[in-house]
Amino acid sequence: MSTKIIDYQLNSLDVKNPDESKKATVKNCQLVDGPGNVTGWGKFTHALQFNGTSVIKSSVQKSEYNFKQFTVRTIFKVSSRVTSRVNLFETNSLPIAIFFLPGSNANSYYLNVSVNSPHYGWTGPNTKFDKELTLNKWTRLEVAYDMDTIAVFVDGGQVMTYALPVGTLKAGTGGTAFIGAWVDGAKYPFIGDMALFELHDGIPSILENRLDASRASEQWHISYKFEEFRKDRHLGTPTAKLSRETNGGYIQTYTGGAILYNRYFGAFAMYGAIYAYYKTLSTALKRELGELISDEQAGNSSSVRKNVFRSGAIYWSSATGARAVTGQIYVDYCDLGEDASVMRLPTGVAGRVSSGKQQVFQGGRMYYKNGAARAFEVHGSILARFLAIGGPSKFGFPLTDEKDVKNGSRTVGKLSEFENCSIYWAGSIGAFEVHGAIRDKYHSIGGAIGSLGFPTSNESNVPGSSGSKMNSFQNGSIVWFGSGGTFICYPFEIHITRIRVRDADSDIIFKDDSDIYAKIIAKENGHQVFSSVIPQNGTYSNTTEKTVNYTLNKTFTPNNINKKVLFDFQAWDSDNGRPFGGGDDNLGRFSLELNAANAWGMKGNNGIFNSSNGSHSLKLDWSVRPKIRQGAMSDRDYYFWGVANKGTNLISWNTYAAAFRDVTTGANFFDHASLKSTFYELAVKELAAGGNCFGMSLEGIYARKCLSRFGKPLNRFTWNQTEREFNIKHQYQVGAAAIWWFVGQFISGNTHDPVGVFEESQHNYNCGNNPVICISQNYDFSGAPHCILPHQWKKNGDNWEIVCFDPNVTSGTRSILINRRTNSYSYNNGRAYSGTAWSGGRLQYMPWNVLNREPRTPVWDIILLVLAGTVLIFADSGETESLTDSRGRNLDGGSLAQNQASQRANMFVPVSGFDSRANGQSYFQKGNAFSNDFIHKIKGTKNAKFDYSVKNLTGEFKIHSPILRGESETYDVRGLGEGNNSVTVLSKNHKTYDLEFSQKIGKETIQYRMEKVPADTNKDLKIQFKPGKEGIDLISSGGSTNARFITKVFDENQKLKQDKQFILPLEGGIRLRPTTVLSTGDLLTSKIDVIGGSILGSSIIKPK
Repeated sequence: MSTKIIDYQLNSLDVKNPDESKKATVKNCQLVDGPGNVTGWGKFTHALQFNGTSVIKSSVQKSEYNFKQFTVRTIFKVSSRVTSRVNLFETNSLPIAIFFLPGSNANSYYLNVSVNSPHYGWTGPNTKFDKELTLNKWTRLEVAYDMDTIAVFVDGGQVMTYALPVGTLKAGTGGTAFIGAWVDGAKYPFIGDMALFELHDGIPSILENRLDASRASEQWHISYKFEEFRKDRHLGTPTAKLSRETNGGYIQTYTGGAILYNRYFGAFAMYGAIYAYYKTLSTALKRELGELISDEQAGNSSSVRKNVFRSGAIYWSSATGARAVTGQIYVDYCDLGEDASVMRLPTGVAGRVSSGKQQVFQGGRMYYKNGAARAFEVHGSILARFLAIGGPSKFGFPLTDEKDVKNGSRTVGKLSEFENCSIYWAGSIGAFEVHGAIRDKYHSIGGAIGSLGFPTSNESNVPGSSGSKMNSFQNGSIVWFGSGGTFICYPFEIHITRIRVRDADSDIIFKDDSDIYAKIIAKENGHQVFSSVIPQNGTYSNTTEKTVNYTLNKTFTPNNINKKVLFDFQAWDSDNGRPFGGGDDNLGRFSLELNAANAWGMKGNNGIFNSSNGSHSLKLDWSVRPKIRQGAMSDRDYYFWGVANKGTNLISWNTYAAAFRDVTTGANFFDHASLKSTFYELAVKELAAGGNCFGMSLEGIYARKCLSRFGKPLNRFTWNQTEREFNIKHQYQVGAAAIWWFVGQFISGNTHDPVGVFEESQHNYNCGNNPVICISQNYDFSGAPHCILPHQWKKNGDNWEIVCFDPNVTSGTRSILINRRTNSYSYNNGRAYSGTAWSGGRLQYMPWNVLNREPRTPVWDIILLVLAGTVLIFADSGETESLTDSRGRNLDGGSLAQNQASQRANMFVPVSGFDSRANGQSYFQKGNAFSNDFIHKIKGTKNAKFDYSVKNLTGEFKIHSPILRGESETYDVRGLGEGNNSVTVLSKNHKTYDLEFSQKIGKETIQYRMEKVPADTNKDLKIQFKPGKEGIDLISSGGSTNARFITKVFDENQKLKQDKQFILPLEGGIRLRPTTVLSTGDLLTSKIDVIGGSILGSSIIKPK
């Protein structure tokens, strides 16, 4: 609505309002013919002509203006070529100027509208690239200003919209309005005719609706960003018409950069070296990056700059220039810490390698295998070794980032695991690889903190043994002989058990009467290191066979491929003092070189030598006796826990923060007000109440790989010593990588394929990608869900077996039985589990490479953006009756039927923990976040508060209400992610709702909350959460009330910047424009009767 301050029909030289007010001073104007009938405006027979010295002045005091909402309407014709600025209207009080500038030819000009802001100076839109006006043509012009927005209409069409983030205008000190000249009454004179001039307090309804709708336009968002960005950088003047951009949005170029806009995330600025680089990118790489979602901002280091996109970022430094990082490599680069990580900055873009991608950074390389859940970094000496031995084409892709090798709480080295090898590094040794059967054997005996220590060589050919391979380690070697077996060569002693010799004199009377002594010599690489005579005193008298049980007092360490140990044994018969006299007789000699070709004696019979033949019929029973630390301890006791699985009633917030790297310990308002808090309350807090079997299984893998604070054997630890670490690892099952990997498994069908789980889990285990196996009794992944640690895989015809360590069983193993023919499984640990592909319980697995990094929450913005993910989280006071699309097709992955298998990709996958049921339910959907439709019917399970939360791209909304047992409530969501979305809530009971909406925009996060919104019985509550800064539409059905509306703004460090509250009279429909809170401190509200429809009147609400 509006009232006219100036209402001049210029049909005479006596210019005044129809009520005789505002009589103007007219200088040098002449009465001429007007435009006649003007559709929608009336008939104008006459007009006033301005000749270059003309001006109309009207006295309007500052107090008469509405500085928040006003409109100018005029009909005019320019009759002289525009060669410089020409003023149509300006005042020295209300800070607005409407003027013309030269067009692209002699017969054209364009329009400028400028307002004076204390924040931005004189600024506003122009039509240079959108609409040039023509000389000697009557033109209808309307300019409306509404709080923070300027709209320009020419001949009935809206040609420009312009936004001011801070809409407060800077008032002048005068009291005169000037028509046809500048505020001195002479400068920039207008030459032409004018038939009408109006200045309104407020905005006519028809224009107000059109202006309001234009707040969703690309022009509005881009101009808002242009002005907002001035405090950081002035981008200059536009260089071209607003145009479409590669990713479906719009781009406005300026002399100093560009602003890109898309309807999902808003408008953001690029400039300088990053923009110059962006312009050089191929269309394919621009599409990989996706939509721009941030202005240029500092990296973790002040010398680094970056722009963030939906699926990547461009990083710049003076040393590297600008480079893009995209896709999963980008996700994991962010997870590592971007330029603050060991990777530092990219030096090139990702390129193809083998069956994936690699990208080079200053500090190393990141690798991604096509279809994998994660990308991983490799750096330093390990990277150098990896590249030297053939890289991914030979040894596959990494399964981990570089990890600390732990001996207790002490870090003793580093490890990176790859599909086909492991590379270890220790400071005094360097980096070396282990692979194949040697790696398997090495890991089975404890790896780097086992008896052998770290590797000291790569796998090498064994001298003198064709086809054989070996690795040396600090304390030994492992030698592989193909079908001849794999042998662990520990430090060893040589033990002599028994000597048998011939009778030295071959006499008949004194048979077996030799007096034996022996000389033993040992040499290492030709150097004598041991020499002794046995017995030390005298001889072994009157015998030809003697059990001596003698161990050489020397330990040999076979840790070098060229190490040779010569064992030399000579037996003698002493004749000194004998009845027959004479010199000592040589009873025989045995000599053997122990080297890599015979695995230092282990190849023959595991080091046991019976009746070794020497010269002169000498027989020697002896052995190579390894010094093994593990002893005869069982695999179960060595590799798994001796404590029974117990529950932890509540996981504390600080333990939650210890598990998730994007959660802050202690009191952080932002974390506690965001969906991270909802996720904690409904998905994590009671996750371990029924047990910690996932955490126990995962920590077992960490310990097996020497990456845990708990060293083997694991059966020695108590529950009190391990519970907190179990709690932390237990939460990894609901981390971002784990959940979204599981969603991918569901989409691919692997959660409904026991045979596939057997084969894939075995393959991953053999690659060093040790899995956790998850089972449940019910088809929807519920029913005593449980996790176990697989240890061995066996096949016997159609009957297959996975031997497992079960956290619920404190000794021995249990087996999952799989029938290949029926594709079914069964398991019993006191509870019975069984299922097939399409009935019964579920069997799935989760590999190590999904779980070997401290996770982010699954609502982490970056992964949702890259995956186009949507998350539903709601309290256990309600359960799903149905989840369908708008056509009634099932979207609930928990009730997937065989005939719906082709629809998997569109489904919401239920995830509430893989070994317990949380006190809430969570659904995850991949790839549909840009225009999502679903209808979710909820049934109350108890009388309690019900929280329903949805996270989509960078936005999230929450709806809170009471619910009764048996009560039905429907959430009908349409176009989620789009500007024209709608959320309709329908309940069978009258109730009030609290609504929350939050969106990350660039570095800031804006949150809105509306409390006490009523909805009547069986009547809809309709909401539209507009993206960016456009606001909220709401239609309530429960009568009138005073609702509370709260706006909060958080900075990039999650610190509260603004907090304002308003009390709104609410009945029926309302549109809220929170940007006006940011621009003026007041809230602009409008009456509506249809979501997204026209406004029926507006009002301004002051904060409380």
